[in-house]
Amino acid sequence: MPIIQTCRRFLAGAATVGAAGIVGLPESLQAEPLETTSVRLPNGASSASLKRELNT
Repeated sequence: MPIIQTCRRFLAGAATVGAAGIVGLPESLQAEPLETTSVRLPNGASSASLKRELNT
């Protein structure tokens, strides 16, 4: 069943998002970029098939 959103709730949400964009977030709430430290490869994967997958 779809959730029905009223005009009042939509405008309240839009105003909140707009105010947050103008004010900005404190550094403690800003997301840090993710760092990939390892890559898991499937069992039986050959280097040729991996190169094909990575090039596409």
